[in-house]
Amino acid sequence: MVEWTPEATEYLDGYLKQVAALARHQEEDVDEIVQDLRDHVVQEAEAASETMITTDRLRRVLAVIGTPEQVSGFESALVGNGEGAATLRGAVDELKRSASAPTPAAGAPHDRPAKRAMGFVRAFLIAACCLLIGYGIGWLQTRHRLERAYDARAIGEVYAMQTVRHLQELEEQFRGAEYIDEDGDGTADYGTLMELMERFDETRVHMNNLSKWGYTLDMHVTPSGVEGGPGFECIAAAYREDTGQTVSFRGSHTGSIGRFLTDGAPSGAPTLPAGQKMQVLP
Repeated sequence: MVEWTPEATEYLDGYLKQVAALARHQEEDVDEIVQDLRDHVVQEAEAASETMITTDRLRRVLAVIGTPEQVSGFESALVGNGEGAATLRGAVDELKRSASAPTPAAGAPHDRPAKRAMGFVRAFLIAACCLLIGYGIGWLQTRHRLERAYDARAIGEVYAMQTVRHLQELEEQFRGAEYIDEDGDGTADYGTLMELMERFDETRVHMNNLSKWGYTLDMHVTPSGVEGGPGFECIAAAYREDTGQTVSFRGSHTGSIGRFLTDGAPSGAPTLPAGQKMQVLP
């Protein structure tokens, strides 16, 4: 029987949570989608492994299946719903046809001004209806965009937290391989983002994906020769203009990770400024 490491199980659960959030936004059957996807991922992962499913093996399988955005169709949904615009175009076309339609020949010359006036009234009413429809559609689309923005913000936070967790794992792999010994004291050090990118391709992928969600990524490394070293702190931060606050996720060599809210734009400081709120995550 193929076994899963706890890290691989946790990683799959986080992946499926993102898919569930995106599918819920699309008003789809979330439970059925998540269960079918879980079964498919498990089948693909276990088909290529005879003993143990690790996080690395799971990542390779998910890379083939696609990102949560690709699986749920969220990226195409962010382009916008064109149904309202199509309705408005149809109403405008109807107005143009009515305005350009020839008026039937009147029975007498003095009937023509009255029928022409009725045509103007009819065109005015149709134009007014189109205007009201346009305002209504615009209001609904604005509301829908705001709802999507808050959904996207929540998804971005989930992705930022998982990225920090993954970089914590990469830092431990980096130090375990003893790639760097900054002061030559025989104690291996952690790597900077540039050094991680040289060894692990997924580091650059994480940085690019985080930027799409409005996050910046920073890594503070303390060498072994400095008090408190060797150590590191990874920070993924995003500024929210509507609230005037910065939300950040910070993970360190201790294995902990926290969610911080700070007033103002991100400063990149690794310490906790005054007036900052912290939520420790499991």
